[in-house]
Amino acid sequence: HTYAKRLMTDADWRTLLVKAADRLDNLRSLEAGSRAFQQKQVAETREVYFPIFDRLLELTPSHHAVGAARVTKAIRAIVAQHSARLGAS
Repeated sequence: HTYAKRLMTDADWRTLLVKAADRLDNLRSLEAGSRAFQQKQVAETREVYFPIFDRLLELTPSHHAVGAARVTKAIRAIVAQHSARLGAS
């Protein structure tokens, strides 16, 4: 979690947006992994990445805010979908 804390304090909004887009891409291919892998990824996204995405939305200039919000909303939807399907909290 040290990496996440460092990202939240040191990273530029563009770096956070790239991280969010990469996480979205990873989550879209969760079905290919085992149930345990899926659960781990969902939990990690919720615990580690959600605070990073909140920070992204705080830092993003208004003219890019819609795109950043779309990415984070898509991630949260995938996590919610998988959490419900996997029985995660």
